[in-house]
Amino acid sequence: MDVPQAHAWSLGEGVRVAIIDTGADTTHPDLRGAIAQVGNFVDADTVQFGRDRHGTELAGIIAAVAKQS
Repeated sequence: MDVPQAHAWSLGEGVRVAIIDTGADTTHPDLRGAIAQVGNFVDADTVQFGRDRHGTELAGIIAAVAKQS
């Protein structure tokens, strides 16, 4: 995908992206401040929603800033 080369042109600043998935870890340190809003439209299981790896991985591909503390 040549992402490092694409960063020379744009970092996606000001761009909003929606991810429709089965959940996401909104407390993941690499995603801190990157997730503006979440909604669980399947059930009320917030614990499982936060454990969802697939949605977290997608959010990470789009918006993670590695090694935040």
